[in-house]
Amino acid sequence: MIRLILVILAIVVACTLTGIVVLNPGTAEFEFFGLAVRTSFALAFVVFLLGSFLMLVIWWAIYIAWTAPEKFRRFSLRRRRERGFDALERALIASAAGEGETAVRQAARADALLDRPALSRLLAARAAEAAGNLPGAEAHYEAMLEDPKTRLVARRGLAQIAHERGEHAMTVEHARIAFAESKSV
Repeated sequence: MIRLILVILAIVVACTLTGIVVLNPGTAEFEFFGLAVRTSFALAFVVFLLGSFLMLVIWWAIYIAWTAPEKFRRFSLRRRRERGFDALERALIASAAGEGETAVRQAARADALLDRPALSRLLAARAAEAAGNLPGAEAHYEAMLEDPKTRLVARRGLAQIAHERGEHAMTVEHARIAFAESKSV
């Protein structure tokens, strides 16, 4: 409502100024580089308005051209992140559904698109588990041991893999270390 009132007010002011300029004839003289120009004030005012509008359009075009690379870069990064999270979503769903190959493929795609190594490693390990690739899952979990954020989940995953293989001593060892680390977290 306020915008409408402001637009109507601007139109009324513009019409009033136009009426004043047209009803009160006058002359305008300009001298530029020795060239003297004498014209009516109304024509000079219209030329001034058109010149101002043209300068505004030129300034806007320069601004658009100047900021276009940064806007394109931000758009590309945002689009890449969206595609990465879409791949992450598909990988998690495929992993939960037991579709190992799809989960591995989407996990690799998410890893390539997202700059989140901890998330990518965890997803790749879960996808490898879903595909039945225990050595691959174990390799991903061992890589996760290097990151303090993922160390606990890596120990849990390694304990689970050792349990599935029937290596009870390794299961207990990984579980003991995970329990000790969980107390410090």
